[in-house]
Amino acid sequence: MAEIDNRLPIEAVYGTLPDWAIRDYIQKRKIIISPLLIDWEKKVDPVSIDLRLGIKIKILRQSEIPIDPRVGVTEEDYEEIDLLDKGSYVFNPGQFVIAETLERVTLPSDVKGVMEGKSSLARVGVGVFVTSARFDPGWDGNPVLELTNSGNRPFILLPEMKICAFSFERLMASAEEPYHGRYTRGDVHSLIHVDNGTDEPLSGLRN
Repeated sequence: MAEIDNRLPIEAVYGTLPDWAIRDYIQKRKIIISPLLIDWEKKVDPVSIDLRLGIKIKILRQSEIPIDPRVGVTEEDYEEIDLLDKGSYVFNPGQFVIAETLERVTLPSDVKGVMEGKSSLARVGVGVFVTSARFDPGWDGNPVLELTNSGNRPFILLPEMKICAFSFERLMASAEEPYHGRYTRGDVHSLIHVDNGTDEPLSGLRN
C-alpha cells in the first residue's frame, strides 16, 4: 500500500505532533533533546520518541518516622545509587525508585510534553510514573521518573535502557507564563513541604 503524504505546513500543525513534525522541531532546535543518538531520526515513533534511563537512581530510606508534609524530606533521606558503578540494579516487587531520564528536554512556549510508560515494561509490572506525566511549555530539565515495580518478580534496571516514550502537543497559542516550576535542573526529591508549608494554614487550623 502506497504511503499517503498528507503533511500540512509545519506552522499549521497543532495538537499531538506526528513523527515528521517531531523530527522537524528537533532538527530546528525548537525542541531540544540532549544527548541524541546518531541515528535518532530513525527511532522516532509515529507520535513519540523514546527516552533512556539516566545513570543514577534514588531510593527513599526506610524509617518508622512519618513524613510530615509541612516539613517534607531532604536529600539525606534518599540513598543514591550509581548504575554505571554497579552495572545494574535489582528492582524488587513493591519497591519505589526515583530516577531521571538520560536526556534533557527543553520545550518552547507553545509545546507541552507528555511522558508515557513503555508497554514492554508495563507487561512485567514496571511503571514509570505515579502522578500525571505532563510537562508544561517552557520546561527545561531531565524528566523525573517515579518507578514502581508492581509485578511479582525482581526486574533489572540498566543504565541507558529505554524507559519511557515522550510525545509533544502544540498549543493554539504560546503560554503567557511558561513553566518556571520547582522540579527542574536536578530537583529530584519531593518538595511536598512547599505545598504544605506552615505559612499557609491547613484547613481547620485557621484562626
